[in-house]
Amino acid sequence: MNAVIEQAILNRLHTLDDNRLSEVLDFVEFIANRDKCTAIIAASPSVQSLRGKYRNLMSSSESFAIRKTEEINLEEQHLEHRGSQS
Repeated sequence: MNAVIEQAILNRLHTLDDNRLSEVLDFVEFIANRDKCTAIIAASPSVQSLRGKYRNLMSSSESFAIRKTEEINLEEQHLEHRGSQS
């Protein structure tokens, strides 16, 4: 990570309250999960061989599955976070 960007993020994080920090964490985890799902689909040879010239485009079912997985992960994180605050 770029040291200047990292320091700017850390400085900004130190000014946020706990609720906003929780939102930031959720967003960062959302991005990580989205990238992971996209990489798994992209690496699947059987999916790639079936797609032909449209292999770089996601089908609506794949994008739905990714969004649903992200929603479930975020929900679970919120529940865990709320449980740890009690």
